[in-house]
Amino acid sequence: MKRLLFSIYTSLLVRLQNLIVGMKFFNLVLVSFIFSALIFCSCNEPTILGADLVEGEQGQIQIVDTFKISMKTITGNTVVGFDPEFVNYSNYLFGDFEDPIFGKSNASLYFRIGGPGFYPDFDEITRADSIVLVLPYDTSTFYGNTKEPFSFDLFEISERMDGTATYTTDTTIATEPLPLMNNISFFPNGVDSIEIITSNTDDQEDSVKVAPQLRIKLDDSYMDRIVNTDSLTYESDSIFLDIFKGFHMNPTTTTEGMVSFDMVDPTAGIYLYYHTSDSTFETFQFRFNRVIVPSYNQTTADSPVQTFRDDQENADSISFVQGMKGLAVKMTLPDLSSLDNVIINRAEIELTLTSLPNDDISLYSPTEQLILSYAPDGDENVRTSIDDILFAGGNIDRIREGFGGNIVTGSSGNVQTYKMSIASHLQRVLDGEIDNILYLQPNLRSQSVARAAFKGAQAKENPAKLKIFYTETTK
Repeated sequence: MKRLLFSIYTSLLVRLQNLIVGMKFFNLVLVSFIFSALIFCSCNEPTILGADLVEGEQGQIQIVDTFKISMKTITGNTVVGFDPEFVNYSNYLFGDFEDPIFGKSNASLYFRIGGPGFYPDFDEITRADSIVLVLPYDTSTFYGNTKEPFSFDLFEISERMDGTATYTTDTTIATEPLPLMNNISFFPNGVDSIEIITSNTDDQEDSVKVAPQLRIKLDDSYMDRIVNTDSLTYESDSIFLDIFKGFHMNPTTTTEGMVSFDMVDPTAGIYLYYHTSDSTFETFQFRFNRVIVPSYNQTTADSPVQTFRDDQENADSISFVQGMKGLAVKMTLPDLSSLDNVIINRAEIELTLTSLPNDDISLYSPTEQLILSYAPDGDENVRTSIDDILFAGGNIDRIREGFGGNIVTGSSGNVQTYKMSIASHLQRVLDGEIDNILYLQPNLRSQSVARAAFKGAQAKENPAKLKIFYTETTK
């Protein structure tokens, strides 16, 4: 009991140190009071914390920072593109991106629109003006050079997407053999609002400004089908999706960057603009049905990263991670059998950021957040986040506070590191509950192509290492 309390106490001391920065004095005192009350209330007798430990359990916290980690760059595991139990992603990548250092990353999109559940007043149409695909930009996940032309072919899907199925980003969904439209070109502009003509509350043409978005006028043949289909089609989502199965946007131009769309934004969808009389102008929006599936294809073939990985002499000195399916790092923790009968108070993996020659990290910035996972059953394709991440909750700010994984700049300003707390996980390794293998990848990798390179275990300066704070005990 006392050994457990001491472990809790020392761990909480470390957490309190982390809370000091950015916390007002009142909050710090309050947290300290709560933690102290919990510890005291757990004992039968009031004591000075640590003074009542049994003989052999007293001692100061020891620090070892010489443990080196074995690291190997591997191909990332499967990414889920759509899960019926999961809320849609906040953004969807798109483009045929050639990274000058990491190789090629292709992201295409499968999506569908939903029926309205009622028949719009299409019988009253006197003139169908246009039908427009609207995709709001998400500039927070633009990557690389996006100030160049992008282009794509737009296909109709020929098989119905299953809203109850899970799709990975390796999925291929059948399409019609010929595109509905081909070589559609656009320059991404995620900065400036744009002015469009739409209908106002009086069913009159009106000019309004909207947030940055891609707007593509679809072929009139699709508009005619939307307008002239049987009215019963609109009253059942099932019937509607049998006829209008969806689209595949396939990039056709290789670029030096990747764009991103917010396809769950309430303004996203397909808009029909039409007149019901000479003076009445109306708009009807078909929103995207929830089933949106990104499709990824990546390779490092013939890239500087692949050349470096093939160099057996130097391959262990730098490791690489990359978003999407991309690259990951398999990490083997060192033999810690010398740490027998200890309580882990704090443990931290430290990786120093680096780059290959001629890499422009001002344009291709390092991924902002790393996470660690492990394979509970030994299958590296089935992983779960380590406890230190799960304890922090799903909020990215809480993960940064409790686990870390974000870039930290040193006092000199020229050394940047990723630091990750793994105390809970490491204690389980020492206790023999789990093995010593970890997997390192970018956080939210399904929604970003950002990458990073950092020094490995064999680097001459600032190698990857494990730093452990522990207290010796006796059983």
